[in-house]
Amino acid sequence: MKTDIVELRLAPEDNRRLANLCGPMDENLRQIEAAFDVTIGRRGASFRFNGDAAQAEKGAQAIEHFYNRAHEELSLDDIQLGLVELTRGRTLKGINADFADGPAL
Repeated sequence: MKTDIVELRLAPEDNRRLANLCGPMDENLRQIEAAFDVTIGRRGASFRFNGDAAQAEKGAQAIEHFYNRAHEELSLDDIQLGLVELTRGRTLKGINADFADGPAL
């Protein structure tokens, strides 16, 4: 397994959103690390992902996804549900589109 480093800088930098993203004691980041088997380092809005190249890239995509949803506090349950959606290749936007015409009968 090849270990790579992926770097990400979130913009616009918003300390409230960053706090919501990371969670208390960075527990949300730890959950993302475990899901993608990567390590995440952070300084401000700059993130560094160490691990398998593909997994590190997925971790970076997850951070961007959750940052876009971090206008409100994100609980550990929010992160876990979001990770399930991401690993299945679906986002909330995709789920909403599935039901735009109503449920299939």
